[in-house]
Amino acid sequence: MYKKYTEEIVGYKLSNKKNLSKAQQILKDYLIEYEVWEEGRDMSVEGKSFAKGSAFYDVFVKNGLLNDWYEPVYKTISLSKEFMSKVGFKTTSDDGVYGEAICVRTNGMTVINWNREGRNCTYFGEKLEPNIAVTIKKDGGTRTAFNGYIFREDQLGDLLKMTW
Repeated sequence: MYKKYTEEIVGYKLSNKKNLSKAQQILKDYLIEYEVWEEGRDMSVEGKSFAKGSAFYDVFVKNGLLNDWYEPVYKTISLSKEFMSKVGFKTTSDDGVYGEAICVRTNGMTVINWNREGRNCTYFGEKLEPNIAVTIKKDGGTRTAFNGYIFREDQLGDLLKMTW
């Protein structure tokens, strides 16, 4: 399976369940301090995870416990039509595993093909982390500018800059 996540953090989840009751107490104290505590509030799900930049995120940053108790949740890699459009490409086919997109600006002179299952090992037989296999072709798909793999969505943008 391909690497599903970028380097962009969107939230945090509790890494050790033993700290859940302590985290819930910290959050309850925070809610009481800012007078937003509601009697009968169900705290059983609070503290397990929260979004980056939320009030609960700020509580754990302020207490210095964010990195000790929580691990980051990363944004997923999609290579979706919306993402490809954002980098200037129109997706011509995508079956969930294999896809192709053409450059809008150059009217199809640059073509990107991908395989979300990626590659298992390098040419030297070394095992690879999950990845997405990508081929960037120029001149309407007749010349290969890149044939390799990416581990993060933003790497595709870097490759496009390097192969213009």
